[in-house]
Amino acid sequence: MNRRGTVKRTGLLAAGCTVALACGLAPAPALAYFTAGGSGTGTAATGTWDTAATGTMDTPGLAAATGTMDTPGLAAATGTLDPPALTADPVTATSATLSWNRPFVPTGYDLTQSPSSLTGCDAPPATGDTSCTASGLIPNTSYTWSLSAAMHSWSSLATVTAVTPKQATKTINTTTPTTGPAGTSFTATAAVTGDDSYGTPAGTVTFGLYTASDCSGDPSSTTAQGLTDGSATGSLQPTAGTYHWQATYTPTDEYNNPSTSVCSTAITVSENDAATNTVSATIPVGVNPDAAAVTPDGAHAYVTNESSQKVSVIAVPVLSAGTVPAATVGDAYSFTVPAVNVTSFVVTSGALPAGLSLDAASGVISGTPTTADGHGGGPLWAASRFGLHDQPGDCCTDR
Repeated sequence: MNRRGTVKRTGLLAAGCTVALACGLAPAPALAYFTAGGSGTGTAATGTWDTAATGTMDTPGLAAATGTMDTPGLAAATGTLDPPALTADPVTATSATLSWNRPFVPTGYDLTQSPSSLTGCDAPPATGDTSCTASGLIPNTSYTWSLSAAMHSWSSLATVTAVTPKQATKTINTTTPTTGPAGTSFTATAAVTGDDSYGTPAGTVTFGLYTASDCSGDPSSTTAQGLTDGSATGSLQPTAGTYHWQATYTPTDEYNNPSTSVCSTAITVSENDAATNTVSATIPVGVNPDAAAVTPDGAHAYVTNESSQKVSVIAVPVLSAGTVPAATVGDAYSFTVPAVNVTSFVVTSGALPAGLSLDAASGVISGTPTTADGHGGGPLWAASRFGLHDQPGDCCTDR
């Protein structure tokens, strides 16, 4: 079917347009052309057409635009736009950085988030923007962001989906006391916080006492306590030795990752003297002592250490057997307590008779007693860096 007519088209298109005109049968193509700036007047054409006439603009942008002629005049026009390349990176437990390019100069944007409303980004973004950071997100949650870019009546849509990770946590523990005899309750308190400040972590904290200074291996004893407002306290009564605390957080919610505290400084648990229920020795001999021997005179102890392959030589304070010689009221008196490896002396119960005194450094009891009342056989203690030992004795008689 032949159509004859006159075509004259004036219009405004963005740079990068492609225009196609087609109508009937014709002996030669006819071109309706718009300038690269996006406006102009097409070339008039008359005759009967059988070939599509097309014109392409120099600058890309509009992917396609087509027109079909049935009678003189443009019957239809459609267009599509390249979508912006939308990305979400980096993504933290509570935020996501959104970025996009600009394949054309937009006249407007529309940015949405699902689930929940978008915070941290302008909605809509300014036409010159190419990034923003969505905030207030929930850890361990899948989010989808949609960005629509418009050019007048045309628009293109880009979407991106990302899952926020669980929140990282840190566990800090404090200990008290750091030294004490066996039977003492040693306590550690742990505070658990989230790196992204999302809520208060829920779960349990397991406290362990380790003999290794780096908290490796199995703990000697443990206790597990629930978190209350991000804090938990554990208490243990270890046997004599040197230990290090470590606290491990195990979450019971879906938002937080587990964490472990650093290994604490050493706590020292001392042996008790069964007779007096007092500390008799606190002797550092390394991490894993495995054997000990004492010389016949009791003045030295040797402890082997499996881990360090060393032998600790310990000077033990020793008071010679026997009793303190008696003194007479009114007579000058002097007695040196026989001892080795001793740094100080003290009377632990009762008191020396009036007129007598003990030199704490030398162990010399001297003076002139004025009464027979006083020490009465109570123990005299000699102390070294590693403990206390007693020496019984009577003191004074009347003439």
